[in-house]
Amino acid sequence: MRPSRPSMPSSLPPASALANPMGDRRDKLRQLEEAEPEIARLGLRDRYMARMGYLHVDGFYEGTLSPEETEEQMDRVEELIGDVEALLKRRA
Repeated sequence: MRPSRPSMPSSLPPASALANPMGDRRDKLRQLEEAEPEIARLGLRDRYMARMGYLHVDGFYEGTLSPEETEEQMDRVEELIGDVEALLKRRA
């Protein structure tokens, strides 16, 4: 007979969040899009995930991003940040 497993404390995040922290970010951004049409209209989740893919995966992990592509992606990051800042100012 197998010994019983101790129960996990309820204060831990769900296993899915531990296994994939990016999934949690995507989920939170999706929830914001559902709650706020302006966030969905701006495509913040898609834009964030695209920048993460290019800069973090291609640039950091794979090292396949050229200097020109890096500059282009950084310009897009600045646009994304500007849109978020403008959104926050309208909400304040």
